[in-house]
Amino acid sequence: MNQIQIDNLIQDDDFFTQIFPDVWLMDNHKWAFYIWNKFIKESGNQKLTLVHADYHWDDINDYQDAPEEEEKLVNSDDEKLIEIVKEDSFIRYDSFICPAIIRGLVNES
Repeated sequence: MNQIQIDNLIQDDDFFTQIFPDVWLMDNHKWAFYIWNKFIKESGNQKLTLVHADYHWDDINDYQDAPEEEEKLVNSDDEKLIEIVKEDSFIRYDSFICPAIIRGLVNES
């Protein structure tokens, strides 16, 4: 387990760390997408059931008009997924659920 001193944290959109088994701390929600993918791969689960409660409205499917980017998302390995999430173009703090559905990580219903 990582020892995090909450008072010493500074804003960092690329920060995410596991602080307890299956409990993650991140500054930007977009990293949840990567963590779900990692969890499914490591646990052998096929899909997750997502319950999402948030203070703000989430955005739409940004991949809707970018089929080449969607294909890249679907076919990327873990290393490439980190790059995709860092790019901050199609996966943001308010639009990380649609990419998880596209990649087949969560159920749509």
